[in-house]
Amino acid sequence: MLKKVVIAGLAVAVGVAVLGWVSPKMCSLMNYYGHQAQESIESSIPPETEIGRLKNELNELKMEKPRYFDKVAVEQVGFEKLEKEIDADAVALKTFEGDVDALASQLEKNRTATKVSLNGRNVAREDAVSRLNSAVELRNAKRAELSQKEELLEQNRNILEEDYKQLANYDSTITGLETRLAAAALKVKTARAAASKSTVLQTDSDRLSRTSADIEKLVESADVLQHKADLARKYNSASPIRPTEKVSEEDVLKRARGNVQGDDRPVLAEQP
Repeated sequence: MLKKVVIAGLAVAVGVAVLGWVSPKMCSLMNYYGHQAQESIESSIPPETEIGRLKNELNELKMEKPRYFDKVAVEQVGFEKLEKEIDADAVALKTFEGDVDALASQLEKNRTATKVSLNGRNVAREDAVSRLNSAVELRNAKRAELSQKEELLEQNRNILEEDYKQLANYDSTITGLETRLAAAALKVKTARAAASKSTVLQTDSDRLSRTSADIEKLVESADVLQHKADLARKYNSASPIRPTEKVSEEDVLKRARGNVQGDDRPVLAEQP
């Protein structure tokens, strides 16, 4: 399984590399989308979640304090060791420089002598000059080495002093961060409470508005029903049309002459 994952990862890496070589613009666009996605994910993290993450981070930093003790202790031992080496090298160099000076003095004492006394022995002048030359080169090398060690010691001293300061202020730094985080958490909580209260009030107002509108519609519907009932009562109560009755010719003539009593029709003038 691990082999398959490694192969898949290599395939993706090679694909991205080829894409970047073939189409730098496309590769740049992919990087842009990647950054956008990352920013989107980070911006979508709720503040409460971020507060929890930071609390966990501070707890882990507290637990890491003993590890810093180990680091500073190792630095201190290394510093003291280098300091002792420098002291020993300085003593050795001083002794070696005395030997070089003594040999140089022997050569300068009698420039015409073919032999020079060196450590109780007579040595040929050319041999003494060769030895002095090698000694001078070695002395200069020792001086350069000692100078480098002294510079390194000074650098380590500054680092060690800074580490001791950080270690001394470690607890107060963590406490300060915890205080700031607690203040931020309280601020988020207060903002959440205010937003929640505002949301509830706004929601109630919306519901009241909708309910009022519904009541208005209901009243309007009731009015329509009332008017409809009034119209039906008014226009459906008229006398119905009586069925046609068969009348005689005489009745028709009487009615035409207005001789029928009780008839509400107008009386026609009698023809001469």
